[in-house]
Formats: sequence, structure tokens, C-alpha cells
Amino acid sequence: MVNAKNGGDVSLEQVVSQLRKSAIVTSGSIAGQPGAQGKTATLDFYSKNGRIQDLLLLFIKDEHSPMSGITSWRAHVVFPPGKEAFLKKVRLVGDFGIDAGAFSNPQTQQDTNKLSAESRDENDQNPATVLSSLQGHVEVKNGTAIFNNLGFGIPGAFAQMNGTYDLISETIDPTFPF
Repeated sequence: MVNAKNGGDVSLEQVVSQLRKSAIVTSGSIAGQPGAQGKTATLDFYSKNGRIQDLLLLFIKDEHSPMSGITSWRAHVVFPPGKEAFLKKVRLVGDFGIDAGAFSNPQTQQDTNKLSAESRDENDQNPATVLSSLQGHVEVKNGTAIFNNLGFGIPGAFAQMNGTYDLISETIDPTFPF
């Protein structure tokens, strides 16, 4: 709904959109804020049983996603007006889960397969491709994703982590505990 009485503020009740093969439901507003020029988008998103490869392409420069799998997630996003680059000014708080995840880089997937086989005391030189799960909480601000309670699971192993990922340089904080 557009309100012409207050400068064209927009209210979104429930908008269903498609990002490649993933459905995303959005609600929120695009409205002026007291004392600020321009409009701020304040949006709530969620997707159930979407594809992580579709979502990740929004945040990386590469043409191909580093991971594929099924994802369900929920996020609150604030996008203020201004000339800063998208990744620098967007603020996001969200929770996500990825099931049946596989890595696109063959070496990363091979290393994951090997870790899973070793953690299960299997001496197979060519372990089967394992699927991983990943879930956690993320906050994005100033171009950095801050992960809390990030859990990564493969058959035979589970790791709980916290850390940061620079969305602009696409680097993991070197103090990220592995």
C-alpha cells in the first residue's frame, strides 16, 4: 500500500517473490524517518525450503555459489538511505539453517568427506560425498557478518563456532576458531 499523504511511504503486508528457484516472503515498509533525508527500507524476510546457492549469490562476487543445499531462514533487514555501497550500509539480523549441504569446490568437499570418514574411524581412501548441515545466528553491519552459535555438522562430527566474515573482502577473521 502506498500512502500519498506522507510522501509516498510504502507498506508491504506480504509479498512473495522468487529468487532463482527460492520463494521469499517479505513484509515491512519503505518510509521516511524523522530527521532524515530519504527513505529507509525496514523489511522482514523468510524462506522455507529454499536453496542456499540462490541466497549466497546476493553476497558474493563469484558467478557460482560455494555451497548448495536446502535452507530455511528468517531475517530483519534495515537499509537506510545514502550513497554508501549496499554491503556497507545494510544491517541484518537473522537465523538460518542449511540441510543437505555440499561444497562446490571439489577440494573443499573432498576435505569434508575425509574429515567425516576419519571421525567415524573409516579408512576409506575415497570416502563417499557427505552432506553437511549448518545453522546459526548472523548479524550484518558495516560490511561484516558476525556469526554466533554457528553449528556445522557432518556424519561423525559437529563443531560449534563464533566469528566474523568480511563480505567486502570475502575473508574470514583470522581469529575465527576452527
